[in-house]
Amino acid sequence: MIARSLRGIWAIAVVASVCLGALAPAIAADGALSQGLSKKRQLPATWSDSIGGQLYSDWPQVMLFRGPFRKHPLWTGSPSAINTETWRCVNCHGWDYRGSDGVGGDLGVVSNVPGLRHLAGADRRTVADGITRGEHGFAAEQLSADALAFLVEFLIEGQLAVVDLAARARDLGADTKAGAVRYASVCRVCHGPDGARLNLGSERFPDTLPTLARSKPWKFLHGVRFGHAGVMPAFLMLEEAEFLNLLAFSARELGKD
Repeated sequence: MIARSLRGIWAIAVVASVCLGALAPAIAADGALSQGLSKKRQLPATWSDSIGGQLYSDWPQVMLFRGPFRKHPLWTGSPSAINTETWRCVNCHGWDYRGSDGVGGDLGVVSNVPGLRHLAGADRRTVADGITRGEHGFAAEQLSADALAFLVEFLIEGQLAVVDLAARARDLGADTKAGAVRYASVCRVCHGPDGARLNLGSERFPDTLPTLARSKPWKFLHGVRFGHAGVMPAFLMLEEAEFLNLLAFSARELGKD
């Protein structure tokens, strides 16, 4: 039963990636945010909410967009960074959404980048304009109207959930035994008994699930909550306590036997 449900959830992640990428040229023609929001409301909440978080972490993968890319005009990080990486939201605004004042993204902290927490509850059109206009501007062929709507919704409503969880995991206790049970039921099949089966970083800077939980809890929680396009499903159906328990178990116990 568990394996069957996991396959179903994983399929959602794959289908979301493929569908958004395939629809991009057709939907981008009108660029209507209202149309994208309308389509979002027709999707199951677990599906639609996960897409915005996946776009934030790696929109080129979600949109199946292969370029061409130049360096993002506002990039202030390493000049040697791969062009594609300079366009990923997380690599400027960070896994904790605090920009230069936070923990940074996969390429570290980038200077002179604003945080995004102030966007919680902001006007949707204002947020969309900030994404698509000026030097920051994302073109319609990069983000379709649908994708833009999902990303805007994540910035307004989705980011705070992960920020709050990360803070609570650091400041409050969690049940590692319950986390071990949940890990065995939904995580072990892919990540292995010690959490080291998959490399969650790069060849140069590898990361396993326990090292990620210990050193990058914000990235850990974002990934568990929203998933990774075409690779890992979202687990938005978990209760808040379950996220905390998983993080605590992965950081304190996983891989130590």
